[in-house]
Parts: sequence; structure tokens; C-alpha cells
Amino acid sequence: MRMYDEKKNESTDRMPDRRTSATARARKQQRDPGGPEQSAKAMLQDGMRAHTGNDRRPSADLIHVPASVRRPGDRDVPNPGLAAAHMKMPAYGDRTNGTSSGGESDGWTPAMLPAEGGRGGDGGPGSPAKAAAPASSAPASAEIGAIHTPPKRLHKTTVAGPTTGNNGAYSWGVQWSVQHADASTNGWIVQKLDVQHNVHDAAGGVVTPGTGGYGGFPRTYCPYWEAWQVRNGSVYVGGSALPHHADTFAQGAVGANTRGRTREIGRANFYPNLVLPAAFTVKPGHPAGSLPNTNADPGLHGGTGELAHTLSATWDSVHGTGATTATTV
Repeated sequence: MRMYDEKKNESTDRMPDRRTSATARARKQQRDPGGPEQSAKAMLQDGMRAHTGNDRRPSADLIHVPASVRRPGDRDVPNPGLAAAHMKMPAYGDRTNGTSSGGESDGWTPAMLPAEGGRGGDGGPGSPAKAAAPASSAPASAEIGAIHTPPKRLHKTTVAGPTTGNNGAYSWGVQWSVQHADASTNGWIVQKLDVQHNVHDAAGGVVTPGTGGYGGFPRTYCPYWEAWQVRNGSVYVGGSALPHHADTFAQGAVGANTRGRTREIGRANFYPNLVLPAAFTVKPGHPAGSLPNTNADPGLHGGTGELAHTLSATWDSVHGTGATTATTV
């Protein structure tokens, strides 16, 4: 009996342990039916539910460790998947080109993201994305196959002088031509000419060259316009058949005991296909010689480029030798 009792008591003493272990395993199996892996997943879901309060959208920034299993030193940790998603999305109100609006929404929409190769937000709030124009070294279609025609402009070449004498005497010859002229080049070269004098005698009185016994270029003819015809690319004396050789600026000596300056000023231009106005005529004894000329401004337009043609002469025979110095443009 004692042995039985001892065995019974022994069995009785051990049976609660077995029942307790089985019960614990059953409860654990009920709580964690998938084993350790399922238990960890359940704990993660429990943490998300506790943080978000929404089973369907576990969008928490942190993985929450439930208080039931939290140990000293445990803490919530960043959710790496959601952190990566936040890094990919710009904050509302930011400009992708770096011009922040201080965090305000400012009408930001996904359409404001820059297209590939462009920049968004360049024009300020609400500006559409602007795509950069593709780089290209190809010429415009209008330029492809275009033939460059060099301009047919007036040109001058000095062929004589300038030479000088005493008391204001000088001479300078230039020849006109048209650059890039060919057989189709026709028109007229027209020059406006004027003269300026600033001359005095030994007493300081004003001297007018060409009058009162003084030599020099008389200004009474000026200003005037004179012309050379261009036919088939060649330049002629007026409308004649004589080839042009030189346009000469010249003045004889003004006189002894004089000092001063004379400026002969020309402005010439080539006018393609010009029909010379009838006001241009040849006048005997005129300084223009055989060239058709007029004192009335013809008001011409369409020249290829005005060319300066000027000579300045200075001398002093009152206090010096009277030698003349000439400069040309």
C-alpha cells in the first residue's frame, strides 16, 4: 500500500507537471501556430497595429515593439522600407531645382516634376516643366545650301601722292573700284564734296582762297555731288566711254604771308543699278571737270556703304617757311 501510495503520490506529484507542460504547449501553439517565424510576424503586425490603429495600412515610419514583449533597452526602430519610400518622394512645396518655398504647398503637383533634360519650377509657382532644347550643330534649314554672296562695296586706292608745295598747295589722286564686281555689276559711284578754309594773312585778316587775288580752291562751288558710272563691273568717267583712272583732290598755293588750313571733304558711295537723276550734268569750268554733277542734294538711297575721302592741309608762311603738311583719310 505504501509503495502504491508512494507511486500514486509520485505519480500525482508528476502529473501536474506533465499537464502543465502540455497546457503551456497547447496555449503557445494556439498563440503561435506557425512557430517562431509566425510569432515574429505576429509581433511585427501587433506593433504596427498599435502604432497606426489600422490593420490594412501598416504605413508607420517605425516598427513598434509591443509593451507585452518589450525588455529593458528595447526601442522602436525605423522601418527601412517606408524610409526608402519617403526618400524618393519630394516634400510638398519643394522645387526640384532647389528653390524651396519654405515648405508651403504653393500649388505643387506631380506635373511640376522636371521632364528628362529639363528643369521644373524655373518660372516660379505653378510653372510647367520646361524641357531643354536638344543641342545641335546642324545649321538652320534656310542656311543649308545657301550661297554666300560677298557685298559689292566701294573701294579706293591711292594712285598719286599726296604731294605738297608751299602755302597750302597739294595734290592727291585715288582710283575708285567696286569690290567683288563682275559682269553683272552696274550702277553709279556718287561722291558729295565740300571744302572748308580757315586761312589768315599776316595781320590776322580772313583770307578766302580763290578770291581777291588769292589762289586755292574756291568754295563758291560747294557742296556738290559728282558721279562715275559702273558698267559690267568697270568704272568710267561719268557716262562716257573713258575708263576712270583717278579722282584728284588738288589746290594751288593760296599766297605768301598766309597761314591756316584747308580741308577737302568727300563722302562716296556705290549705288547698284541706279538711274542717275537728270540734275547731274557736266558744267564747263566746274571743279568736277568731265564728271556730271549737281549742287542739289539728290537724296539717294540704297548705297552699299559710305566711304570717307578727306585731305587736310596746313601751312604757315607768316611765322615759318610756308611748307604744307597734308594728311589723308
